[in-house]
Amino acid sequence: MAPIEQAIYASRRTDHATGYHLVVASEGVTDDDAHALSVWGPSHDSLVEASDEAESINFHPLPSGSYCISRTRRTGTEYSGRGDEVYTHCLVVPVEVLARFSNNPFALVRAVIADGRIEIREHTPRCLPGFALRGKASPVDRHLLEELVSELGREKMSSLIDESLQYDPLAIVTTRDARRLMEGLLNCLPLGHRPSFSFATGLKPSPRRPFRVQCLPKELKNLRQVLRHFESAVSDMASPQKPAGDGGWGHVVTSAIVEKRCYMLSEELRRSCDKHAEAHLQELTARLRQRLNETGDTRSDDQQENSFRKRRQGVSRVERCRSDSRRTRKRLEPSRPMLRGDAPHIASTTRAEPAASVDEDIYADPAQQLGQDRPELIEQLELLDDTVFEAIAGKPSALERLKTLWPQTLSALGMRNLEESREQYLRHARAVWDECAISDGVRNSEQSLAALSVISLLLDDCPK
Repeated sequence: MAPIEQAIYASRRTDHATGYHLVVASEGVTDDDAHALSVWGPSHDSLVEASDEAESINFHPLPSGSYCISRTRRTGTEYSGRGDEVYTHCLVVPVEVLARFSNNPFALVRAVIADGRIEIREHTPRCLPGFALRGKASPVDRHLLEELVSELGREKMSSLIDESLQYDPLAIVTTRDARRLMEGLLNCLPLGHRPSFSFATGLKPSPRRPFRVQCLPKELKNLRQVLRHFESAVSDMASPQKPAGDGGWGHVVTSAIVEKRCYMLSEELRRSCDKHAEAHLQELTARLRQRLNETGDTRSDDQQENSFRKRRQGVSRVERCRSDSRRTRKRLEPSRPMLRGDAPHIASTTRAEPAASVDEDIYADPAQQLGQDRPELIEQLELLDDTVFEAIAGKPSALERLKTLWPQTLSALGMRNLEESREQYLRHARAVWDECAISDGVRNSEQSLAALSVISLLLDDCPK
């Protein structure tokens, strides 16, 4: 796992410099990256807000190909005594690590903060270590997007998305939480576009820091002069009205949010994770619009989450049953005599479990792990779940669909990826079969037959 390197930019007196400079960096930070961090580093009076709690999350590329994600805050008084120190903790993040967090710097920062890695250091440390960061993030935080669309309105949100794609640089003028607004905007962008969106959520504009997007408060002193000086396009979220989008990407994304079908947006963004061309954005827009207009899939985000939760719970139950079964067999096994070293080879009934790899730790859910490469199959798995349970419940049309769907899914995924789900289905069908027996021993014939039909289908079609 590639490590994240660290650096601190602040106003300190050190052996090699005084004033604002890169006071310490981990060994993995290259000279070119260290120079870039010094150039982009904010100094005295760089934060737009004057409060002690003011902070800015910043993101920009580095010469090495990695990215800097930094957090800027005020600390105590500068060593020179001229005012509050502006302290910036920089993370040098490899491309592959950022990709694991869906190219969302905010999600990565939260993971680092939770790991206790970003903190204000009153005394300059002699060294900073690089560190590995586990975890991942989904492409879309649908609860955040639903809140923003509700607060801003559909038209403003749609226009913000389209303007961010059209203009560079862009100043977002707002009276709201800039960090939350910027993260919501990133959630609406294709994964391949996100790394090109350098941004700051709370720094004053400066020619040293040519961010693509900057969030500025409506009440900033001399705001108009600042915007004219830096020749930024302006997206004013504080204006009373905003014109509706023209049916482009922003319009389609907000439609998915309003219709509570962000799972479709997430699936399409995963499919486009390595593409950035404008032509691809048009293709992505057309594909998502088509999916939203189709009448075959009418699920909402809540139904999707409930179905996924049911699947996770089912896998957990299967794992517990497997563990109990192994312990039971071990207790019932008769003791075996000691075998000679030259005895014939005996086929072992147990196999050693392989050590969990880093990726297995990260992607604990098999369905999520599969979805990283082939997200379209997640939808097929969920459809299979619903169809199996409906068929076991005795719905004739579901059983007919299952006769086609089960072989198709088995062919696409293979038994290795479906074995846990199949065991869950069989266990549920067997439980229904047992529950159909009434006190006098007579079974409910219709439901018993449905459960038996599903069991037969799942067993007959599996490879021998």
